[in-house]
Amino acid sequence: MRVICYSIRQNNAVGLVYKSEGLRSMLLNKYKIVRILKSEKNSNSEVLEIKDISTEKHYVMKIIKGINTPLYNVIFEREVGALTKLRTCSNIVRLEHYDIYNDKKYGKCGRVFLEYIEGETLQKTDVTELSNSEKFHIVEQLINAVQIAHENSIIHRDINPKNIIITRDKQVKLIDFGISKIKDMVNTDTLYQFATNKYAAPEVHKHSENATEKSDIYSLGAVLYFLFTGDEPPTVDEFETKLIKTGGIDIELKEIIIKMVKLLPEDRYNNIFEVRKALLKLFTRFTKSNRTFVFSIDTSKIEHMRRLSLVPNSGKYEDIIENNINKDFLEAYIFVENEDKPEELYRLYGIHYYFECNYDDRNQLFHIVKVFKLQPHKREEIKKKAMFVNGEVKFILSGRRTPTNNNFELTINAKDSKRDYLSSSNVNNEYTKNFFAWHKLLEIMEKEYKNNIIRINYDSFHIEDNFCIFSINEQDYYLLDERKDELTFIYENANGKRSNVIEIGSLKTVYIDNEKFYLKVNITNKSLKSKLPRRGIICEDYRRNLSLINREVKALNAFNNEDYVSPSNLKSIFSGIQSASFFNEPNKRTFFNENLDAAQKKAVIKALNSQDIALIQGPPGTGKTNVIIEILRQILKMNRQGNIFKQKILLVSQSHAAVDKMLEDLDRSSNDNSKVIRIGRDENLSDMVKEKYAVDYAQSRWINKIIKDSNRFAKKLLSTLNINKEEFDKYCEAIMETEFSKGKEDKFYEDAKSFVTYFEEKYKKHLDTKDFKSLIIQRDWVNRIAGRMDVQQYFIKNAVIVSGTCTGVVSNHVINDMIFDYVIIDEAAKATFPELLISIIRAKKIIMVGDHKQLPPILDEELINNSKQTFIESNIDFQTLYNSIFMKLFNHLPSENKQVLNTQYRMHPSIGTMISQLFYDNQISNGVPLENRTHNIKHYKDLAIVWIDTSKCPDKFEERISTTYRNLLEANIVKEQLKIIDNDIKDCNYDVGIITPYSGQKNLIRSEIQQIVYNNINGKVVVNSVDAFQGGQKDIIIYSTVRSSDKNKDIGFLKSKERLNVAFSRAKRLLIIVGDAEFLSNTAINENKFPQIIKYIKANKEHCKIIDYLALRNDNKREA
Repeated sequence: MRVICYSIRQNNAVGLVYKSEGLRSMLLNKYKIVRILKSEKNSNSEVLEIKDISTEKHYVMKIIKGINTPLYNVIFEREVGALTKLRTCSNIVRLEHYDIYNDKKYGKCGRVFLEYIEGETLQKTDVTELSNSEKFHIVEQLINAVQIAHENSIIHRDINPKNIIITRDKQVKLIDFGISKIKDMVNTDTLYQFATNKYAAPEVHKHSENATEKSDIYSLGAVLYFLFTGDEPPTVDEFETKLIKTGGIDIELKEIIIKMVKLLPEDRYNNIFEVRKALLKLFTRFTKSNRTFVFSIDTSKIEHMRRLSLVPNSGKYEDIIENNINKDFLEAYIFVENEDKPEELYRLYGIHYYFECNYDDRNQLFHIVKVFKLQPHKREEIKKKAMFVNGEVKFILSGRRTPTNNNFELTINAKDSKRDYLSSSNVNNEYTKNFFAWHKLLEIMEKEYKNNIIRINYDSFHIEDNFCIFSINEQDYYLLDERKDELTFIYENANGKRSNVIEIGSLKTVYIDNEKFYLKVNITNKSLKSKLPRRGIICEDYRRNLSLINREVKALNAFNNEDYVSPSNLKSIFSGIQSASFFNEPNKRTFFNENLDAAQKKAVIKALNSQDIALIQGPPGTGKTNVIIEILRQILKMNRQGNIFKQKILLVSQSHAAVDKMLEDLDRSSNDNSKVIRIGRDENLSDMVKEKYAVDYAQSRWINKIIKDSNRFAKKLLSTLNINKEEFDKYCEAIMETEFSKGKEDKFYEDAKSFVTYFEEKYKKHLDTKDFKSLIIQRDWVNRIAGRMDVQQYFIKNAVIVSGTCTGVVSNHVINDMIFDYVIIDEAAKATFPELLISIIRAKKIIMVGDHKQLPPILDEELINNSKQTFIESNIDFQTLYNSIFMKLFNHLPSENKQVLNTQYRMHPSIGTMISQLFYDNQISNGVPLENRTHNIKHYKDLAIVWIDTSKCPDKFEERISTTYRNLLEANIVKEQLKIIDNDIKDCNYDVGIITPYSGQKNLIRSEIQQIVYNNINGKVVVNSVDAFQGGQKDIIIYSTVRSSDKNKDIGFLKSKERLNVAFSRAKRLLIIVGDAEFLSNTAINENKFPQIIKYIKANKEHCKIIDYLALRNDNKREA
């Protein structure tokens, strides 16, 4: 029989008839009611089995009615709060979703959506048909569920056979946390006598708020009685007497149950861990094989455990092993690393700690080499991959005689288990195949970076104003002269094993004076002169780059070890083995931005319905930022419904500009931004974002608000007490003066003391009142708050939205310890896998927004090519580094977890159609009317795409400069086009951008136009590479192709369809392409998109045109 996780009552059919209309409207037709599982006439809760109409997946929906009443609101909040914390435990029912709706009869009602479990309640199970091993297997799982709950400060308070589901394969699920007690939840409302009486502890009978962990132990003891007898437990008074007389229960188990159900809590076991210890022998007898595994531990490891507070500080080593270490491994798991290699290592996991061990094959003994503390959430993750040790684990002191054991068999079983783990799901194989190249690349990068740190010898130095000028040699001068990127310098003073770093400053310039070579550095260290030696070696500050590599390595390792916040198996999802999950929200969502199109709305819904990961592909101009803002506002709206709905968001992107754009758009669209902060150095932030959201600025504003609110409260209270505010302020200052004055002879001290005496005499009737004391405490707190070091930590941890770049956001140490409900990653397709993971491992749900058909991540091509042999020797395919993570996920995820935005609102329809045809298989529509994207440049009237063709010009060819290219003719044409545009546009304020794929051409154009003043072009003409333009837009884009040759047919960067997509799609009104159309139209060049571009221009003559530049130049000469 198919039974759900709540007992089925009689007359369900009747209930279904009279309630179906209300329930159907409440579900908004997205779900079908299968049956009512629990419905009582005077009850304020109802439980239904429902089915998602679109997926046919079954769920359980629990309705708690009238939650505007404090009592039922507590029930709702506690069930949701408990299940949210316990989502990682396989023995506790999984929470899928929760929300609130309004009912005409009951007012506000809460809904809790739970996983559907096929099985029977323990109450309906014929326990007499279960074997002892099956019963003890159930007990083990129950203890695991209760232990996880208690470790999360949650007391169930209603453990009974009705709230325990047994599946067909004898797996246990603990349900119904509606009256649970969450120890860190502050709530004045209580739940009185809601527990199931026969199974509830006597103190809970008196009042449910009396419940402690020991109350759950009592209930568990009562359940054990039912499990082994099939009878309901006796009353508290006669429980022990009847239990002693009851047959059919093992005598050892009987003693344990007796202690679990003692009348007084102090007579019971102290905690669930002690119950587990007491049951050890029985578990060994009935569920474990008769095998013994022996591990050797030396006294230094026990001393280390004492320092970590893992074992008592006193007692003999043998006693600690017997009473503490052995008992921590009652339930043990083992995992092998580097098997069959010299560095083979075994990890043995207990309950509170784990050991790294070497195996001595000759003596058949495990030797413990390292000790680590084990966090509860980590232990649950370990169970997924480590092998359960089926036998007794024993520890002995090093040097003692080794008892007979089965250690060799354990090594064989551990290796077999790992092979099964790797092959059964293929997760690790797939992960290694697709992602392990990143582990190797970071290893290579770290080594390469350390080997190539710039070191500069100096003979002398002197300080001028805010600069330090070093005398350097000629070789170092030319080395620095070629480095145009930002460099900062430090001096390392090696002192034994530790290195003392002296910060110097950033590179200003290098120059030659009287045939001597100098390095000029902006000073950041004012006391530099006294700290630096007269001559020596300085080096570039490598710490930031190595720190970045270290962050990425940590994130990769955490992800590989499944040590992430998400309760879902992200590693399996990313490896393409497991599908992502979702839950279709029953309510119809209303949107803040009513102008969102259908695909944009769908993207918002899918992102919020996702249970683990959602992807939104945003082709150019399709409004992905609008979608992100809508998602943020929807989450902020949910946050206002109550504490259990509050969600923390990590908002990141690959670039500072993209992060600031999102915050600026959010600021314009929402007033609910008081708890938004931006992590990053001030120089990288826009002015608006820096002033409003940068941590230091926002924190200062927050403190000022607190002080203002406190002063307002104080003023009101002083008025009530009839105390003069000015006198109170002076009194507080006088108190401080008397406390901190240098001496009692001081005049200020005497004046202060005199005023204190005056004030206390005048207002003596108020001094001992609660209100006056609270005023003094408040004033003291206000005086201290601004200077406290932990204020920033508190401020950041209480932020609702924390924003920054993918790699930079964790530069603030407080962020490292934070857990987020959502991470939203913009430009996700442009970030590398390790960059993405830095944020991903910190969040429960992931929303990635990007476009794998635009710019890919930037990789060090030279380093990868030079390291090919290293990858080959490690049996790693370096080509996987170039696989788009975003595209891989997009192809793998189900349609419910991904959405393509399909209407562009940026470009002239002719430009938009070209982009859609060339790069998106004609799937992108134009959403902006043609009349909104016209321009007034008379030379190009009615045109949206113009190609100025240099094919017939004798001076059309490219010029190679070192590793880059430039084209003098095209640079001149660009300059001419700027003049034409500036003369024609008049008062239109069009902005103009120039894009070119080569740095040589970029620098040439910049130098050509830097002295020119444009009167009508809006702002500065931006000249840059494609990479710098992603995410931006301009009214007019001029694109210089550069490449033209009669010697070869190589077009280099121009083959990149992603770069062309980004370059051309930046233009809103007019796209001007400058280049050799004949050279670029060669179809023999592999992956060449230009023949299609030229074909499109020729086919759309109404708004597109190719202009022969030679003919144009000759016409201009004749006119001149």
